[in-house]
Amino acid sequence: MVKNVRRSLYFLKRPLNYKNGSDVSLRDVQQEVVKRLGAEFGIHRGVSCAPADPQLRYLVRGEKQRLSGDQPELLEVQIEALSGKCPPANWEGDTFERVFNTTTTALERILTQCGIKGPCWLDVSDAGEDIEFSLINTGLIVSLVSVKATTHLSHCQEEYVLDLEKVSGKLDVIQVAMAGQGAKPPPLISLVAMNILTAVNEKDKERQVCVHSLDA
Repeated sequence: MVKNVRRSLYFLKRPLNYKNGSDVSLRDVQQEVVKRLGAEFGIHRGVSCAPADPQLRYLVRGEKQRLSGDQPELLEVQIEALSGKCPPANWEGDTFERVFNTTTTALERILTQCGIKGPCWLDVSDAGEDIEFSLINTGLIVSLVSVKATTHLSHCQEEYVLDLEKVSGKLDVIQVAMAGQGAKPPPLISLVAMNILTAVNEKDKERQVCVHSLDA
């Protein structure tokens, strides 16, 4: 189980400031976004900003051609998983035209960024052994990046909890295990399809299950 997967939002920079017509930099976008995230959505901490990967320009495919003719620039803004409301896709400001990736779930981000395309083994950097030390006052705090779960949330025989807050939200600690000499084959997966038919009970006017079937 992966906890605290940060949200990644991408802000499309305007070529010119909507109010005064001056040139806009990604620094201008960052200042406006951080200020308005706090004022309008209550997101005051855990915000990190950086220029987005140029390969993500496909996000703006189909958008109107930039007036300046330049390639579109995107600012990537990561916010904590437990932050308040997320800005809508049509949110805009003086320095940015639109925000992308507002509806992407934590699972979608893990699957796409880690390249998980089906049943496979995952390598988590020094799972259960990667220890970071920090000295607070005179006490030594020891925290594990990944620890064995005390309460199971699935039917897996082994279950671990990976807290991304301990590695600054970085997903690169998760890698798909590459096939090679001595590598295990992909794990088997079992699927069950369940079909349930319900009907309204005329006596209490509530729905109840009439028929169910399983197909394994």
